[in-house]
Amino acid sequence: AAIEVPEGRIATVTAIDGAPLPMGQLLGRATAGHSSFQDAEAFLAGGGQKGPQVEILTPGMYYINPRMFGVKLGNAVKVRTGEIGIVEAFDGTELRTEQILGDSLRGHDDFQSAQAFLDAGGQRGPQLDILKPGMYYINPLLFDVTVQDATVINIGEVGVIRSNVGILPPVGEDGRTPDLVDEGYRGVLKTVLEPNTYYLNPIAYVVFPISTLNITIDWSTENRDTPRDSVTVKSRDGFSFPVDVKVVIRVLKEHAPLVVSKIGSIQNAVDRVIHPAIGATFRNNAERCDALDFLNNRSVQQANAKDVTTVMLREYGIETVDVLVGNVGIPEELLKTQTDRFLAKEREKTYREQKTAEDTRRELESATALANQQKNIVAAHASVE
Repeated sequence: AAIEVPEGRIATVTAIDGAPLPMGQLLGRATAGHSSFQDAEAFLAGGGQKGPQVEILTPGMYYINPRMFGVKLGNAVKVRTGEIGIVEAFDGTELRTEQILGDSLRGHDDFQSAQAFLDAGGQRGPQLDILKPGMYYINPLLFDVTVQDATVINIGEVGVIRSNVGILPPVGEDGRTPDLVDEGYRGVLKTVLEPNTYYLNPIAYVVFPISTLNITIDWSTENRDTPRDSVTVKSRDGFSFPVDVKVVIRVLKEHAPLVVSKIGSIQNAVDRVIHPAIGATFRNNAERCDALDFLNNRSVQQANAKDVTTVMLREYGIETVDVLVGNVGIPEELLKTQTDRFLAKEREKTYREQKTAEDTRRELESATALANQQKNIVAAHASVE
């Protein structure tokens, strides 16, 4: 019977007769000379085995005896641009204890030559090798292929790689492994990925995108776009009030691996380091001064918080650009007291200035009157003489 395998399709074959499969063998081995199962006698004479076959039919026309072979159509594997194919093998040798992925092998034509894969010692389980964009004719009885997006590093980011494959890094004298490792070792790599598209096995290489742009973290109740409320503090004189704070940070490209190694991500740094540090710093500062002093010394609070944050984040490879204090929610009654005090001082100042003006005016008038009488005084003085 004529069997057509269209473009973009494959066909798996099951032999109805042949030598029995040995125990533990999943698919019948490839044999030569049967012309893609079109010569049944040559298949049997060459030692063809009964059951599902490791060889498949690629697009074309075939004349195959249906009493000897069962044929089932399936789809070829298509990996589009910007995608990768992750491969898992159902047969092969066992993975070694320390392995999570099968070894990278050559000669199997991207898993399209299933027998070559097995002959080269291919291992059962997920594979280190991946499929890049293209069309692949792969036996689905031996391999499962999962297509997913490739790794994309955008402008303004770098990619930090944590390698799950390679040699275990040496242990230092302190009994710890290094924070960062060179290529070929397991751990967080020292080198980073620049903006681009990368075809990497996500099981072998976990990529963490880290922004190298300035990042602003807001603590504000008024701004609904921020996930964090204002920092609530309590002053020495017993007033509780909210303080709006902005922290601006950034990560230099060369420090991005340290961020991932030390704390995992920028978000972890915000949640576990920056947020507690900012809250504690402002609360501690407020406890040492009165509410109005806190308000009037805002620049001092900013500088102190920046110093604390800078030292704390430097350990994690994060640079503190600035710490800014926004609105300070001093209670209205306290502000009114300050306003009244200020107005009283201004009125006192005004009164002093008015008194000075009156004294000056009085002296001027006295001098003027004296000057006006000077002629008479001189005449009287002359008369007396």
